[in-house]
Amino acid sequence: MFDIYRKYHVFDCDGVLVNSNALKLDALRNTLMFLGCPVGFIDWAVEEFRRNFGRTRSDHFNIFSQYEGIAEYKFDPTNVDLAVKHYGQQVELLYLTCPLIEETLSYISRHVSDNNMFVVSASNQNELRNILPMRVPQISSDHIFGGPIKKAENLKRLVQEKGVENIVFYGDAVQDAKAAIQVGVAFVGLEKYSADPGAFRNYCLENNLIYFNSCAEIIL
Repeated sequence: MFDIYRKYHVFDCDGVLVNSNALKLDALRNTLMFLGCPVGFIDWAVEEFRRNFGRTRSDHFNIFSQYEGIAEYKFDPTNVDLAVKHYGQQVELLYLTCPLIEETLSYISRHVSDNNMFVVSASNQNELRNILPMRVPQISSDHIFGGPIKKAENLKRLVQEKGVENIVFYGDAVQDAKAAIQVGVAFVGLEKYSADPGAFRNYCLENNLIYFNSCAEIIL
């Protein structure tokens, strides 16, 4: 497909570098319970979140405000602000302790140098830059790009600097694949730690995108 030794390798964070997807769902449920949200809304919001990993945090919570499943309940702007703050505090803690994905780290050690490794994530950029280099020393903080800027926009910035033909993006969610298609960069799907592997696999098949179980199986 392409020469991996001549590429800039751009990794998503959740489900690609760190095994955090399930923990983030737990953090979201804890946040909504803390705010006293109805159980029906919480179940809907967690499932909406699970099926749409790759959105920025603000996008997720703003979509929650559109919920109309319970006539007398509205997730209003005050709830959005409180939820974003409470959820962010939990995510910072889980990033410090959640398991790293060993298949990806092994792949990086064999094929990726410090200079050509980047992270593009929908997670908060400041949180990632503060924590991720401590967990994955190969990545420097100024090579990490995240929310509130959308994933496709951050990929576009790298394309403008590095050239579209020189970038390969590794992701585990439909939103990752969509961003790669939108920007026109090569995409490698990784489904093992995805929050919604079935939908992700189907999307890759429908759009002729290559995917593997994990980085351990990558053959390019």
